[in-house]
Amino acid sequence: VATLEQAFHATPPDLEAGRDLAEAYVRMHRATDAEAVLQRLAEAEPGDIATLVALERARTQRGDLEGASETLRRLAEADPRRARDWYQRLAQHALALHHDAEALDYAARVVQLNPDDATGHLRLGELYRARNDVPQAIASFRRALALNDRLYPTYFQLADLYLGRGDARDAVDLYRRVVQLAPDDELVARAGHHA
Repeated sequence: VATLEQAFHATPPDLEAGRDLAEAYVRMHRATDAEAVLQRLAEAEPGDIATLVALERARTQRGDLEGASETLRRLAEADPRRARDWYQRLAQHALALHHDAEALDYAARVVQLNPDDATGHLRLGELYRARNDVPQAIASFRRALALNDRLYPTYFQLADLYLGRGDARDAVDLYRRVVQLAPDDELVARAGHHA
């Protein structure tokens, strides 16, 4: 570790030694030191994806979700191929920080980047439901089920929304669909009971 520290703190710094040093600090349970090294590496090489991923992980483990979110925004710019993953994590962090509007925005970006992702629509629907935006939640849940008709818990969530609006017939149709499709006897029994 001393050799790595010396190489990393030299002028110019040995960035590879810095990566090894950060890993050594992680293994030694020196999270604050590892994060400081990763932050310095990220400043030296702003587009280095591996460093940004490690920095986001370190900040998340330490509970610094604001810092982790900032790193994820940088990752979304540096790694557009995986932007959907980064926005998904941003939505989770924003939700944990009770930034509901921000979480909704990030979840909507996930769906925009991949409109055929049933899980993305499902998560967006759950966020809309948490905000009591019933029409948007219904639309997102319906889209998720159109993309993947095996999301059985989603049928129940959608049926609850329909029942809340007084649309019992639509809810019963969803329960019948579960009875027809579900391979699990417990799900079938639950759907039959609700219907």
